[in-house]
This record gives sequence, structure tokens and C-alpha cells, in this order.
Amino acid sequence: MATKDKGKGKGKTGSSVDTTEVSERILDVLANLSATDSWHDFHSDISGFRETIERNKEIYCEGLPLGVKTLGHFHDEGRALSNVIESKDGVKIEDFGEKLVTFNNKIFSDNQREYSVKTINNSEYSVKPLVVAEGSSKSDTGKSYINAIDFTRILELENECAIIIDATAVSILSIFKKGPQVLEPGNVRKKIYYVLTPEVVNDPAGKTSVAEKIFDPSSPGYANGVELIGCEPNTPESINYNYSYDKYIVTGDLLKSNSTNTYDKFFSAFNFQLSEVQRNRKGKKTEYTTNLLIKSNDARIPVPENVQDSKTKNNITFLTSLLVGAIKLLGSKNDSLKNNFLFNTKLQQKRSGDWLQVLACLLLKSRALKQYNPPGTAPRQQSIEKNISKVYFVTHDRVALAFALLLGVECIYTHTATKSCYIFKLSSPADLEQANARFLDNKKDELNDINKKITESVMM
Repeated sequence: MATKDKGKGKGKTGSSVDTTEVSERILDVLANLSATDSWHDFHSDISGFRETIERNKEIYCEGLPLGVKTLGHFHDEGRALSNVIESKDGVKIEDFGEKLVTFNNKIFSDNQREYSVKTINNSEYSVKPLVVAEGSSKSDTGKSYINAIDFTRILELENECAIIIDATAVSILSIFKKGPQVLEPGNVRKKIYYVLTPEVVNDPAGKTSVAEKIFDPSSPGYANGVELIGCEPNTPESINYNYSYDKYIVTGDLLKSNSTNTYDKFFSAFNFQLSEVQRNRKGKKTEYTTNLLIKSNDARIPVPENVQDSKTKNNITFLTSLLVGAIKLLGSKNDSLKNNFLFNTKLQQKRSGDWLQVLACLLLKSRALKQYNPPGTAPRQQSIEKNISKVYFVTHDRVALAFALLLGVECIYTHTATKSCYIFKLSSPADLEQANARFLDNKKDELNDINKKITESVMM
């Protein structure tokens, strides 16, 4: 059994959380992020949704790991991020999430001063804001972006780094292809890997397909900016990835540690089995889908939720129609364990779209990847996972950002109104050593542990 860390710091999960040991309250922090994610996604479509969760808190917590004591104040994205950030430039800060975008001089393409932040589980990040566009903040029409040379130089993006894009408020891919070629020392063109994993496909947000012309070496614009390589899995479609939460991960240190299996860090009482990417080739086009199987550990709920084409079924509009029906039964005489399971799984399906992408950042080096090649053409670059120097999670969601920072994932946060990117890079020697350890090919024990969560079977 894992031992508990005795870290001394104090943190914030909202006024309803009363605890002194930061590392001991990680379950409540994750519960707060989970509830904030649910509120953020559905409060606009379901009237009184916040009150629904508060009124049915015990049912909501049935879907979370044992040990959760409070959901905290979950109706504010900014506060949720603030709950995760302990200090800025060495000084305690209570409202980092609300003020993040104010730490920005708003000057287009300016090389701004870095500052540092520390999370409640002692990960240290350097943060640099960069205004990447001029003009309209509402659409790309009339907007002028920074060029790829300045973007990669100012944010110090490493050659052969990979990006997993959740959703963005600015067009990162357009920036990567703008302007002259970006060259590394020795006149070598900088490479950036854009990766499409099953976790990315599972997310209902719109994604750029690796089959798009922006990744096609034969397209006229490919010579601009960085060499942007579209990557897809090089794994049999029969493979499944099994996500759950390990009940022994009860401290912030264990949450971010390499010693705990990444597949055991999806905050849920249920088991989420995600299929490998399924390819549907239609002529020259390839469509990507995934399937999701959600199982309860309660023997009284023997039938799992079988979600075919999970990207479509994780859509807010689709899920709202199911949730409205389930909410009507909560607490009524017609309520049932099955209805409670339905209520929780629909909320967590949507959350899996964001949070599994964060976990994929930690798993990328254990996944076989190849450069996309159109049907009927010769294979392109193989074994790309061996070349990846670093992985960034790209998002405009502060809740997903908070979850990523707790796990020690490096991030690029994008913001609409300021037309900016904010890059979060690990900066402490201990954090960098742990991150680098994930990129060593000879970590056989760690990879074997990861592989235990991968099965080859037919989805039910």
C-alpha cells in the first residue's frame, strides 16, 4: 500500500474545504475539478444544473473514487484553477486562475518576462505569455498572426516536440505554417509533431484531421514555417486502453509520480475502456472514430454503458438530452442505481474527452506512432514516438489546464480576448528529472506496468 506524503503546505479548494495538509486533500481537489467541469459543460443547457448537483451531491460522489469529502465551490473555472496554484514568484496567491490573463502586457509579438508558479503538489512551472495575433478576437477573419519563427523562438519550443490539442482560442496550426522556414542550428528544419491518439478522437471538440493538406508534404504551403507532421497510431485497431483510478493515489505526490500507472489516474469510480482509433476509409478520405465501454465495479450494475463512436456521443447536445431525463428521476420513487449510473457516466463521458487527452500526454512515448500517409501511398516516417523530445497539452479550458498541471504535464493555454498563448514549462530540477525519465527508452519496468492496462479484445 502506498504511504502518505507529509507535505506541510496549505492550499485552497473553496471555503467549504477545511484541511491543512495539501498533499492529503488531493481527492477533494480532483472532485472540485470534476464538478466544475460538469457545471461548466452543462449549466448553460440545463436550467438549475448547479443546484441539481448540490441537491444530489451524494449521488454525484458515487461516481467518484472513495474518500471524497467535498465538491467545494464548483461554479467558477477561475477558482478551480486557483485551487491548484499555490504561489506565483514565490508568493502565495489566492486568485491565480481569475487573474491569469492579466499577467500580460497585451503587446503583440513582445518577448515578455517569465514568471514562476508552484502547484499545491509542488510542481514548479515557468510561465510566459505571448500575444500571438492582432485584429479581431472573435474569428480568424481580419486577424493577423505572429510568424512561426518568432512564435517558436519566444516560447522556446523544442525541435521534435509533440502537441496534443484539446481546443484552442487561437489557431496554433496556422501560426506554425506562417512565414519562412524555421531552421535549427546546422540549417535543419524544425519539426513539430501533431498527434491524433484515441484520446484525441474521443473528445467531441472539433479537430484537424491528420489527412488535411496542412500536413501534406506535397502541398504548396508545406514549405512554410515548421515541418508540421501529422501522426496517427501504428497499433492494431483491436487494442483497448483501460482507464480507472487507483484508490491508493491519495496524495499529490503520488498523482504526478512516475511510480504510479498513468492509466490509473482518471478520476472516476468506474472503468473506462477506450478503443484504439478505428479507421473508416472513404475513397481518398479517412474518418476516425473510437468506442468507449464504461463499467461499474458495483455488482448490482452488471450492464456497462457501451458507447459506439464516442466522439459523437460525447457531444454536449446529445448528452444533455439523456441527462435531462436522468435528472427528473433523481431522488424520486422511480430512481434506481441504473439511473444514477447513467447520470454519472454521461457527465464523465464528457469529462473523459478533456482529461484522457491530458493523460495521453504522459503516455505518448509508450504508443507506437507513424506519419499519416494517404491510402494507396507509400509509408512515411515510422516510430515517431522515439523521436519526441517533449509533449505539450494545448487547451483553452482552465479546468483541463488545472488537471494537467497537477499531473506535471507541460501546457500551452490559449485565450480568446487577449489573443494570447501562455506556455507552462516545468522548471524545478526534480520535476524536470521526473519528466525526462518518462522519455527514456530503457524504463522497462515502467512500460510493463503501463502495458498491463492495454488489452486486445472485442468491445462489448
